[in-house]
Amino acid sequence: MADGRPLLVFHVLGGNEHIPGALAAAAASEPGNFNDANQQAFADYLANVTRGDRAMRLAFYCAGIECWMSYNAALRAIAAGYTSVFWYRGGLQAWRDAGRPIAR
Repeated sequence: MADGRPLLVFHVLGGNEHIPGALAAAAASEPGNFNDANQQAFADYLANVTRGDRAMRLAFYCAGIECWMSYNAALRAIAAGYTSVFWYRGGLQAWRDAGRPIAR
């Protein structure tokens, strides 16, 4: 994040706590497949927030290392053609443990 290149961060938990500046993407964590309506809606959402830049860096997180919803969302982004996708496995818990601010 410190290199100045654009990075969009997405929280897939829903709820009222998130990393400051993170974009909501709870629906992207839903089960299904890469050909379902949820996938198409998520691909459309990503196209909108990235302005069609499939090389934009995207990071997905959820509660912590035991939470796989952000992994599912990252896989959906890759399936939508995004090439620089990151899974912040530590999620909100690692962010909090590092003393970073939490937005509500």
